[in-house]
Amino acid sequence: RALARVRTWVAETGVRWGLDSAMRRELELPGEDANTWAFGLRRLFLGYALPPLQPPQTALYGEVLPYPDLEGPEAEALGGLQAFIDTLARWRADLPRPRPPAEWAADLSRLLADLLDPDEEEEALLQPLREALEGLSANAQAAGLNEPLGLDILRAEVAACLDGTAAAQRFLTGRVTFCNMVPLRSIPARVVCLLGLNGTDFPRDQRPTAFDLMAARPRRGDRSRRDDDRHLFLESLLSARERLHLSYVGNDQRDNAVRVPSVLLEELLAYIQGSFRFVDGAELMKRLVVRHPLQPFSRRYFDGSDPRLYSYREDWCRAAQAQPEKGSDLFLTAPLPAAEPVGDRPGLETLDLDDLIRFLRSPAQWFLTRTLGLRGPDEADTLEETESFVQDRLQSWQLKQRLLEHAAPGREAEWGPVLRGAGILPHGPAGDLILEQAGVAVGRFRDRLAPYLADPLEPLELDLPIAGLRLTGWVSGLTGSRLVAYRLGRPRAEDQLALWVRHLAVNLAVPVGVPLRSVLVTEEETIALAPVADGNGRLADLVGLFRQGQTEPLPLFPKTSLAYAAGGWDGAARTAWEGGFERGPGESAQPAIRTAFRGRDALEPPFEALATQVFGPLLAAMVEGEAS
Repeated sequence: RALARVRTWVAETGVRWGLDSAMRRELELPGEDANTWAFGLRRLFLGYALPPLQPPQTALYGEVLPYPDLEGPEAEALGGLQAFIDTLARWRADLPRPRPPAEWAADLSRLLADLLDPDEEEEALLQPLREALEGLSANAQAAGLNEPLGLDILRAEVAACLDGTAAAQRFLTGRVTFCNMVPLRSIPARVVCLLGLNGTDFPRDQRPTAFDLMAARPRRGDRSRRDDDRHLFLESLLSARERLHLSYVGNDQRDNAVRVPSVLLEELLAYIQGSFRFVDGAELMKRLVVRHPLQPFSRRYFDGSDPRLYSYREDWCRAAQAQPEKGSDLFLTAPLPAAEPVGDRPGLETLDLDDLIRFLRSPAQWFLTRTLGLRGPDEADTLEETESFVQDRLQSWQLKQRLLEHAAPGREAEWGPVLRGAGILPHGPAGDLILEQAGVAVGRFRDRLAPYLADPLEPLELDLPIAGLRLTGWVSGLTGSRLVAYRLGRPRAEDQLALWVRHLAVNLAVPVGVPLRSVLVTEEETIALAPVADGNGRLADLVGLFRQGQTEPLPLFPKTSLAYAAGGWDGAARTAWEGGFERGPGESAQPAIRTAFRGRDALEPPFEALATQVFGPLLAAMVEGEAS
């Protein structure tokens, strides 16, 4: 947990690379302190030491913006991060100094102690390195070499020692030992498991080089690796005392093509089949050979048809219940108990309005993360390693959004020191130009948005009975004339969908003194929604989709679905799905969609029905000529 918190600090304080400005000058680069570790740590310690400020309040301290999100109990993790960086800085300054081999061995041993904290098993992995260092010192002493050696020479010598023949590792030291196939005849074991007995992998295929004359004309007594493997296989069989588990990949993971086992395994099965029979007449191979499904959520693990296949994972069980393919190895002949409705489960009697919006924005992502507990590649904890020289679209939008939320009208340019103190702006004149352009765009959008935000009201608390559960949450952006949402950019389908859900909730709640109209203000256009007569029914439909989306990924893709509902499968919908040269990748390229709908067409008929059901009423409620 502390490591995850440190990663968040590093990302949000703008640390990119370099210890400090002095290190950058050593590399003949501008001595900028921003985006270095020294810069990030100053932000963290100032945020811990200074009293917190409520946005939009800011306070620079020595041209550094204190990091606000840091609490007292986190001081230990912050101190550990500072100690780690200090240790790296100390060794970085000390390692380039030449020294005699004996001193190198002692110093590098201290380096290992400072940077690594191995447990009992990991200590064995470090032993070859420690032995290489000791061997380097002993060889230098035997040769009478006391001259100082540079770091490059030492690195090459240690690498040569480590690339040599590895020392024998400890064997049979615990309850379970993982090892290569080694002679086991004299070492009995209760259970022996051999994995990877594939036809193409075992016995190993010995491919001699073209100039190997011994291989071209083999003689009796020459070593044969295939014969060695056959002997190892026999010794493994003799070593097993109670259980013997032999495993191979029976089907290709890409196209499910049948793959053959090792010839040794086939010979063993043929011998058993010809030598033994069950008293009850059961087929021998069906009892000895177990075919495991490829997916852990296969229904065969949960339907009880084979007692040798079982699982304790409740989430995989729910996924198995959602499998529709009949005729595959996942099909269940005896139906499982019906999935319990989401709204009837203990603790799920209520549905938060924001959760409903998050679900509708990406049902596929919701199903993977919330139902299956998967984590996509787009959520990987990768940290930036280069400082910003230019800004992409997302960074540019985030900069303008920050100015819109925190900077006073007409004073966006004064936020330059604050943004530099946070490590957000590029260095030098490039940052000044980007800030100037963002300030102009923000000022223009403020002028467009201001008439809509007149007469603001307090947020509305919701507690509405919908489709057997309670829809709760808060709706902000209410004014005396309408519900107002805004986006500093182009209108997105996700924003229109979020406005639609809140618009339905307000129409159902019917708050006193609030007209049942809504608008979405963007840089390019204003989208207005008229009052809805059947808000309860429309909202109940969306809640029903939420229930369904807990057991299967729904083919609802906001951008593509909105374009389809507006004009059918024309150029706009196809471009939204497939992407284009100027627009970039389409929705079909999103990792969550590719994963959730792998192996089937995501645009099959349910897509059309869902697009019409969700976005048809939204399009019908839009009105033109909405005055501010």
